[in-house]
Amino acid sequence: MRYIILALGLAYGCMSALAGAEEVYKWTDKNGNVHYGEFAPSSGKTKTIETPSTPRPAEGNTASSDGSALDKQKQALEGMSEERITKKEAKEKADKEKQETTRRCNTAKGRLTIFEEGGRIRMPDANGKLHVLSDAELKTALAEARKDVDRLCKK
Repeated sequence: MRYIILALGLAYGCMSALAGAEEVYKWTDKNGNVHYGEFAPSSGKTKTIETPSTPRPAEGNTASSDGSALDKQKQALEGMSEERITKKEAKEKADKEKQETTRRCNTAKGRLTIFEEGGRIRMPDANGKLHVLSDAELKTALAEARKDVDRLCKK
């Protein structure tokens, strides 16, 4: 376990040393193994490798408000995110309204079917007591049910 930790520490140290190095050298030893390092070997042929420099933000100023390209990209992404959320909410609202319209249409069709079948239909009166509809009341209720289906089931 100690050897693993030591090896990882050594590898990390080498990587951090290479990351901050201004020049990196590449060479091949007499056994054909390729090596990279911050310092050139004392003997043998080496090749200098150019490493890209990474610009670092100024201390204390990680997010500039001067309208830099990064700030503009962040603002654009935030705008797109808000737009997606708005579209998603609008779609959910439209879907909910469509489901409610479908439910109301189906209810109206069910009432119409009941009135079209005829027979003795009992409905509550103003006091909440059930009474059997007369022929005139049935005709009126049937006409209203057809109007409801026409109004609620528009396509």
